[in-house]
Amino acid sequence: MTSALTPADARARLRELAPQVREALVLTRRGRVLAGPRALAPAAKDLLRATRAPAVEAVSGGGVVFAARSERHAAVVVARRGALPGPVLYGVRRVLQGLEAGQE
Repeated sequence: MTSALTPADARARLRELAPQVREALVLTRRGRVLAGPRALAPAAKDLLRATRAPAVEAVSGGGVVFAARSERHAAVVVARRGALPGPVLYGVRRVLQGLEAGQE
């Protein structure tokens, strides 16, 4: 069972997923920022719109972006290279479950 999380708690948990995590953003499913830097929102929304997949990993020269969505929320994590995708995406999905539990 996952504990209910507020958006601020969810962002804090996302930032603790791996030492390589630099930033995290929590959004509504429609893209409204609930926690995190608003400057990341346009790129986060573009990434989430680019695929219908429930989770995605995008690698660039500067690092890695992980994103996942649930029924009502989305989360994006920006990390340096070296972050392990499996554990990070698992953690992102668990955080989203906590957000959903907080909405019930």
